[in-house]
Amino acid sequence: MPTPNDHMVWLGDFNHHHPLWETIGNHHLNSTEEAIQPLLELLQKYDMDLALPPGISTYETATHNWTRPDNVWHSHHTLNPIISCNTNPCICPPNADHLPIVTEIELPLVRTSSPPSRDFCNVNFEKFNKALKSHLDRDSPTLPIDSKAEFNTKVDLLMTIIQDTISTLVPMKNPCPHSKRWWTKELTDIKKAKNKLSNEVYRFQDIVDHLSIQEHKDITQLFNKTVDNTASTHWINWLENISPHQIYNANKYVINTPSDFSSAHIPTLKTSMDRARVEASFNTDKAKALAESFFPPPPPPLPPLTLPNFPTPLPGICLFSRHRIH
Repeated sequence: MPTPNDHMVWLGDFNHHHPLWETIGNHHLNSTEEAIQPLLELLQKYDMDLALPPGISTYETATHNWTRPDNVWHSHHTLNPIISCNTNPCICPPNADHLPIVTEIELPLVRTSSPPSRDFCNVNFEKFNKALKSHLDRDSPTLPIDSKAEFNTKVDLLMTIIQDTISTLVPMKNPCPHSKRWWTKELTDIKKAKNKLSNEVYRFQDIVDHLSIQEHKDITQLFNKTVDNTASTHWINWLENISPHQIYNANKYVINTPSDFSSAHIPTLKTSMDRARVEASFNTDKAKALAESFFPPPPPPLPPLTLPNFPTPLPGICLFSRHRIH
């Protein structure tokens, strides 16, 4: 059951325009009263407030006009858990046309932390091999091993030298659950340059022939090409060196349906209609299936109560007494 301390957050592409959140220059895009009234009634019914401040554009049309079809609302409450809500143009993905909306929410939950690890992807192996060889030649020269004790001592010394070299030349990295295994330092540098140009293009959006527009297009194409090549190379190398125990993982990766998270959509839904299994692949069918799942029809009304025929009450009796009850 919901409590007074519960909060709701509504967010997404509502594809509606209204003076409450749209800029003054886009008044010609305002939705008709018939189209916008259901949304306004829901906002009033559930007492929702705008979390994303009005006047902030979130989408660039084909004519380079910035509009506001995306919105974020939250419950009107004295204890507002939303710390900040704003767009961040510099982290916009290269294939996305909507700006990312970054919403910071205060949640009383303890986050799990993973121990830091070594970043072997960003190691200068030429320098690493040279230092390791020098250390081995100095502290563990190649000599014949005549006993089991000498073998164990040699292995321990070898492991110590390798670990010392790793701790000296391999940098540390902070683990992140969203990191890609194929991500490289080159992609990080290109992404930083792309993010900087994305922010510059958004800042000078009123100048249609600004130099940063073409630079942003060029570096976006370079970033897309580098991401595809790096991911493909990593995937091929992993398949060529796969172990027998990882064949099932490779099969799972291959048969899964790929998804484009920059334009996420609801996948095909499997539902039942008239006791037959059907698939909802179109938007109207998906909306109907979700509505029937989340909002089932109300139960049938109860039959009217039939009261028994009581006898006529005795006149003149105001209070019950022990004698009358007896």
